[in-house]
Amino acid sequence: MQFEHNGLGRKKTYWNIPFCTFEYEKLKVFKKNKFTNYIVLILANKSFTNTWIAVLDYEKCLNCLSNTTQQGNRGIRVTRIGSERIFYYTGVGKSEKEPEKCLFDYITYFEKSENKSI
Repeated sequence: MQFEHNGLGRKKTYWNIPFCTFEYEKLKVFKKNKFTNYIVLILANKSFTNTWIAVLDYEKCLNCLSNTTQQGNRGIRVTRIGSERIFYYTGVGKSEKEPEKCLFDYITYFEKSENKSI
């Protein structure tokens, strides 16, 4: 977990989460076509006294992981601005100006999703 200010006086907290090619390939075969698929990341501060849950859309997450750095690394950056409950994420080579938005109120969403399985 790292901090920086976004120029508006609000603290931007972010986590850089690396993925190796093996993990990426495992995620690609994990998809179950009959179900709605998500990737869930558990985020924590350095002392593990606070944790957050980021629920990512499966297809958008794999899209973020599709590019690699020149060294062959993959990764996702999950960002939270101020004390907002919303998390955003982006991958290697993707614009941080147009990040993907994590599922906002995932607890309410999953409770109301009657015909969806995870």
